[in-house]
Amino acid sequence: FATVLNIPATTNGYPVTSIGNSAFLNQPFATSATIPNSVTNIGNSAFQSCNNLTTIVISNGVIVIGNAAFQSCTRLGSVTIPASVASMGSNVFYSCTSLTNLIIGSGVINIGSSAFYNCTKLGAVTIPDSVVSLGSNAFNSCSSLTNLTLGNSINSIGSSTFQSCSKLLNAIIPDSVTNIGSSAFQSCSSMTNVTIGNGVLNIGNNAFNSCTSLTILTIGSNVVNIGNSAFQSCGKLVRVKVPDNTTNIGNSAFLSCSSLTNVTFGTNILNIDISAFQSCSKLANLIIPDSVVNIGSNAFSSCAGLTNVSFGTNILNIDVSAFQSCSKLTSVDIPNSVMNIGSNAFNSCTSMTNITIGSGVTNIGSLAFQFCPNLLAINVDSSNSDYSSVTGVLFDKHQTTIIQYPAKQIGVYSIPDGVTSIGDYAFYNCYGLTNVSLGNSVN
Repeated sequence: FATVLNIPATTNGYPVTSIGNSAFLNQPFATSATIPNSVTNIGNSAFQSCNNLTTIVISNGVIVIGNAAFQSCTRLGSVTIPASVASMGSNVFYSCTSLTNLIIGSGVINIGSSAFYNCTKLGAVTIPDSVVSLGSNAFNSCSSLTNLTLGNSINSIGSSTFQSCSKLLNAIIPDSVTNIGSSAFQSCSSMTNVTIGNGVLNIGNNAFNSCTSLTILTIGSNVVNIGNSAFQSCGKLVRVKVPDNTTNIGNSAFLSCSSLTNVTFGTNILNIDISAFQSCSKLANLIIPDSVVNIGSNAFSSCAGLTNVSFGTNILNIDVSAFQSCSKLTSVDIPNSVMNIGSNAFNSCTSMTNITIGSGVTNIGSLAFQFCPNLLAINVDSSNSDYSSVTGVLFDKHQTTIIQYPAKQIGVYSIPDGVTSIGDYAFYNCYGLTNVSLGNSVN
């Protein structure tokens, strides 16, 4: 039988100011409830699992709604949070799977973690300007959410706040926000447009990972850090402009953004981290600014459409496999600032014909230029103290060790008399070489 919960404003002449923790927990027959003006606090789990509750009227006297107060009220369809409410605890409306209409009052300051988690029928949310903080998972898995308006006072969007809101179309992050938490919008697979405000300093790890419909991205001017996998697998993203204040692009930040054709880097980037742009197969041209000192391992590997790279003048390290399998890259000019070229750095660059190595390189890792079948010459700056080249063949400085013979050179080659050692794979895949004569010093 249906039950209307009539909560009195007074009892025995005393005002009712609080609904206690678990007061109406798991009341299966409760269908509606009205909370009087005298009540200022709704306790933890007060109406949790009232599975038949369809209507709740919260008066203007309520200031605090406790943790899980209405969790799993699976038939609750509409909620208005009055302006008197300042704080909403965690899990307040968790798994209210019939909730379609939500009005959040203009006095709410904090929306707790998982407050509306798995409210699968919620279609639109407007966060008022009063709200300062959105807790982690606050709207996670609201799979019908299409429209979101964020107020102008929010300073932080917690981790996974809007994760798996699979129908959300756009996100405009206001200038008040300084931090976008990890996975905040991960797997919002219908989202096409994201604007990140100028107040944001940090884009957290996985923040927009697998937003597979994202085509337009505007990154605010003050972002310092783009976190690991922040935009990984955003397969429709075409252009990225990294602002001048950004110093770090994290691991796998744009990994597998397979439609990305253009990246513009700001003037203060220091680090392009591991796999940052790996498998961005349509990226054609790169201009690495002078600020960059490190290009991480696999940073641009498998960028199969990359034809041109211009390196800045302050790079120190090109790490392991940084440009491996960039099959359309035809030549590279390693600047004098570079000290280390990691193993496999340009391995399997099958269109590569010429490599120029600057004066500062002190280490070239194993197989750095292997499987480049069209390589004609590796030329080393004459002032390099560790490496040298003769007719495009790479040697150590004193020319006692052959490090690599270019695979495309053909005909006969005579190893100079001073050579004592032939490096591993030095003549590997040199199919055009018809004859090699050994010098007198080879051991």
